Amino acid sequence: MVIGDKQKFLTCVLTVKLNPNETGTGFTDKLTEGAVRALSADGIDATTITELSRHDAFYQKVHKALEVYNKQHAVSNAQTIKKFVLLKTDFSIDGNELTPTMKLKRKIVLSKYATEIQGMYGDAWVN
Repeated sequence: MVIGDKQKFLTCVLTVKLNPNETGTGFTDKLTEGAVRALSADGIDATTITELSRHDAFYQKVHKALEVYNKQHAVSNAQTIKKFVLLKTDFSIDGNELTPTMKLKRKIVLSKYATEIQGMYGDAWVN
């Protein structure tokens, strides 16, 4: 999710696909098989979100992807994504980040992950 309304620059929060827990109301720490395969294809050896969050190659890959996006699609500097954060969970209906029709609840995400989001802005955060 890209964030930037009333802020000095754009940021984004990222999630990766995680396996659901036994009750189906949340997620485990384990990445899905598809996520593991995709990461492995890029030389990133991680099977859990904890491992992935400590993997410098992942952050470098995302940073490079954002650079490509910014160069090819951002019309102005105001449209470039400057920073990102990897969340430790995936968005879900049970987590209240998604509607039953899988639409993202931006206000909920902004509230629920305020610490992570504000951390990207530091002193530049506009309340």
